Amino acid sequence: MIENFQKRNLTLILVVAGSTGPVSNGLIQIRKSHGIVGVIGWGLILPVGAIIARYFRHKDPLWFYLHSVIQFVGFAFGLATVLLGLQLYRSVHVHIPAHRGIGIFVLVLSILQVTIFLKFY
Repeated sequence: MIENFQKRNLTLILVVAGSTGPVSNGLIQIRKSHGIVGVIGWGLILPVGAIIARYFRHKDPLWFYLHSVIQFVGFAFGLATVLLGLQLYRSVHVHIPAHRGIGIFVLVLSILQVTIFLKFY
């Protein structure tokens, strides 16, 4: 079974069966979840943790604990985003090499940051 995913109108073409139909609601929900969780994790939670580290150092032990917890929560959201992306890729086999490459690169950097934190603290 050869599947092709078109980004604009979300049509799944089944070449072997010779039929065309809309993508299931489950795949659309996974795609939406991938985007929403990614925006919340990478675009909201992690920047808030960085802002706390930058501007709240005068609240000495508190800023560090807040920063650490918020960054770990952001990392968990990022990891969930990657797992949703992998599930979506396995289901539809979307080939977007730039998006996938950037996602893997950012995941590796975030894993390195978390492991370095665990090593030194």
